[in-house]
Amino acid sequence: MSVDVMVAADLEMRQLLVDLVEECRHQVHIAASGEEVPALYARVKPALVLLGYELPGADGLQALEGLRQQDPHCRVVMTSDHGESEVIVRAMKLGAENFLTQPIPRDELRVLLEGLGEDRAREAEERTSVEGVIGDSEAMQVVFRTLRRVARTRATVLIRGESGTGKEVIARAIHLLGQFLNASFVTVDCTNIPANLMESELFGHERGAFTDARSRKVGLMETADGGTLFLDEIGLMPLELQAKLLNVLETQRFRRVGGNEEIEVTVRILAATNENLEVAVREGRFREDLYYRLNVVPVDLPPLRDRDEDVLLIAGHYLQWYTSLHGLPARQLAEDARALLQVYPWPGNVRELKNVIERVVLMTDSRVISASALSIDRRSSRPIAGENGGLHIDAKGLISGEFPAEGLELDKLEAQFIRIALDHTGGNITKAASLLHVSRDTLRYRIEKFQISGEGG
Repeated sequence: MSVDVMVAADLEMRQLLVDLVEECRHQVHIAASGEEVPALYARVKPALVLLGYELPGADGLQALEGLRQQDPHCRVVMTSDHGESEVIVRAMKLGAENFLTQPIPRDELRVLLEGLGEDRAREAEERTSVEGVIGDSEAMQVVFRTLRRVARTRATVLIRGESGTGKEVIARAIHLLGQFLNASFVTVDCTNIPANLMESELFGHERGAFTDARSRKVGLMETADGGTLFLDEIGLMPLELQAKLLNVLETQRFRRVGGNEEIEVTVRILAATNENLEVAVREGRFREDLYYRLNVVPVDLPPLRDRDEDVLLIAGHYLQWYTSLHGLPARQLAEDARALLQVYPWPGNVRELKNVIERVVLMTDSRVISASALSIDRRSSRPIAGENGGLHIDAKGLISGEFPAEGLELDKLEAQFIRIALDHTGGNITKAASLLHVSRDTLRYRIEKFQISGEGG
């Protein structure tokens, strides 16, 4: 895997380092002076910085300190024609990964460079995917950190989010990451089980417990013994059954319907809801004690409309998944399709995006998928900011609504306009720049800044 490497050093050292980077087939980015270092790093976000102590226009240690302030996680290897011990010590204290002096150990540096691709691929996978949950947005990073922390515990988790955000996927991820990996994962969908049958489905029943109970039935709670029981849309569980569930959570014991025997289980309970349970508690539809018992660790899944950074990542994942599943040739999204996917508000969240991608894979023969093939309403608007209103932007770039009280991110708004312009011009950067009344170079810079793929002119 090729990655970006930044080189900042004097001319002689620079040439040596550039040659080594290119030998390892990485993309090299050169800062010819200390003044160029911050801006280049911000634009490229390289996997590694090779920083010369003898740096034109600035002290190498000052540049190192600035880089670490800019990004505490940046990887920096310093180089020098000659290294004094106090300089080396200071560089290491400032966060340099290594300090190489002349003659540069080419083999050592080559090993480091060759390993960058694997390191970056592993980091990318860890960052963007956790057991089937996909996302690179900051909101999803919060979710990932929570999952990794609670998965190996037995804590009860309440997963909250709109319909289609992937609450069951999150629950399965917790199960797979946890100590019950090889045990059962059992789902109870409270939306599909009639209230009068839910107790029997959950706890089972004895023969003769009621009419038509001709034999003993093992319930889903017992089936999940030793594993995980996932209660989907827990807010729809009848009140009388909520009390029995609370007792199971407290004692890990229950009785089948019509039975006298107490059955002991070891079950981890995960629950999910798309409604506000605090409101349900106030309205008397949900037990307060059960709510607090379930809400030990809350996981809030943001709607897809608030995860701009994740839309194309998820779309690309399912594009690859469905072409492979159905034995079809690889496909890619045209620029106008990418722009439309990011403008659309996704009321059905990830589930809707997943369905759109599968449909277009099955119904389109072209290897390049255009916006028209997606069958998405271009007239739909999406919120720029605010959960309940705020400003909206449509596919023509028209803005309506009230300015949100919490404000908005100007960069995000600018990126949306750029995508709309590229969509309108079929990816032609020159024409898009004209529409936006900026120079072609300015637009190219902003496309790189927001990591937007542009084509043509």
